[in-house]
Amino acid sequence: MKLTSLRPMIWVEDVKSTIRYYTGVPGFEQGHHLSNWGWGFVYLDEVGFMFAKPMEHFPIRACSSRVHSTEYRQCNRLVA
Repeated sequence: MKLTSLRPMIWVEDVKSTIRYYTGVPGFEQGHHLSNWGWGFVYLDEVGFMFAKPMEHFPIRACSSRVHSTEYRQCNRLVA
């Protein structure tokens, strides 16, 4: 199997500023930006990033990776 593209969803607090950074410094192109949804997309060649502002009931968390038999990631504190 050959993978040819990547388009992850990344949670950010400020979608507009994040898009402005990615279209400026590394030279990505802006795709869709739905400010009322808190969502946007940038791409460069076959790589794209989707950015979304988290909803109030599902905030961004700081995560620490752990390897256990039943648990592999633990998110235990909110990012201020």
